[in-house]
Amino acid sequence: MGQGGLGLPNRDYYFNATPQTAKILALYPAYITRLFTLAGVDSVTAAKKAANIVALETNLARASRKLEDLRTPIPTTIR
Repeated sequence: MGQGGLGLPNRDYYFNATPQTAKILALYPAYITRLFTLAGVDSVTAAKKAANIVALETNLARASRKLEDLRTPIPTTIR
């Protein structure tokens, strides 16, 4: 089994402060807003929905495990 449910590739996009991830996170609500407007939702409602989605995903990311924690360790006794 694996974890899922985030719109961005992994939890680090929501919390890392690198310039690249910060830029992606800053642009993400506008992307979601655009998808809603293309689906026929008015821009004000679309922006509110996008903000709610980003907030929800951030909470999910907070509860998600880091990528390095998802690695399957190989015991040294197995060869």
